[in-house]
Amino acid sequence: MSGSKHAELIEAVEQGDVLRAQVLLDGGANPEACKVVTLKAKLKNNLVTDTVQAESVLALAIIHGNDRIVAALAEKGANVNASIFWKTSRYSIERTWKQRTWDTEHWMWSYQFRNALCLALGRAGRMFKWDRRTTMDAPINEGKLGINKHGASVILDSPQMPNDVRVWHQHTTSPAVIDALLSGGAEVTEEIRQCAETCGNLQVYEMICSHIRTTEPASDPPPYELRAADEPAAKPYSPPVHANTFSAQNRATEHLADTLAAAVLSPATLPTHCSTSQKGYNMSSHNDGTFPLSHLSRSSSSPPARYDTLPRNAINSAAPVDPLEPAGESSR
Repeated sequence: MSGSKHAELIEAVEQGDVLRAQVLLDGGANPEACKVVTLKAKLKNNLVTDTVQAESVLALAIIHGNDRIVAALAEKGANVNASIFWKTSRYSIERTWKQRTWDTEHWMWSYQFRNALCLALGRAGRMFKWDRRTTMDAPINEGKLGINKHGASVILDSPQMPNDVRVWHQHTTSPAVIDALLSGGAEVTEEIRQCAETCGNLQVYEMICSHIRTTEPASDPPPYELRAADEPAAKPYSPPVHANTFSAQNRATEHLADTLAAAVLSPATLPTHCSTSQKGYNMSSHNDGTFPLSHLSRSSSSPPARYDTLPRNAINSAAPVDPLEPAGESSR
């Protein structure tokens, strides 16, 4: 019974009977059923037979331009992205075929399209001769496509003329069929876009491009790049500071204090009518001949001191020294 339903579905599609095809599909007919072609031939000593599967119901619906059947087949599970393939038979003017002809050439031409959209667009199809050495684009002859004779089960008995084995169908691109395939899940690739661009139908091309824009996944964001606003602010340069190094200001202040202390404490700089005590300084000294600068004081504050004690002869001979000058360079 199921075989009968499949055969009836093929016949309904070829006849364009949408209602009957829908009823058969709802009743369990296979949406990927294929027609069957059987070739019989008479050789010198015997009769030979070969049977192959040919066009699928989806291919037939597309070829005949029935968008509603295409939509019904896709809804029932027909694979709209699968490759489409069928063969057509050879014919022989002579009633008796040669053995070699049967062995190698009895299926003369094979037709192949990458998927249903390519077939609907009439692009990216190929025709292969039996030896696979001769190929050409399909459709040929201004859109003509060679398909098998009508019927779910075609029997070819020693065909002698081209019309005995095939039907030349004039292919046209139907926007409605394209829309049904797209709605049924047909994938649109760059090849499909190029096929649509060359099919000569602006409406179909716009449909394909619109489908690409609506189904194309969002691209990943570009990799993050460090911008000027994100860069950390540059810190001002600070030379390394060592424990035994003073700033220039501190060194200058210290040098001035030492010079003043040497000048004030030098007896040569004191007036003859004044003593150090009259100037307000405490001039007490150690027994070793050194002045403790910690005891050098005025009534307000003590001048800065660099060392705890200073030899008397150093005080009397103190001279300005550049604190940044390397040791031993000042004597040169």
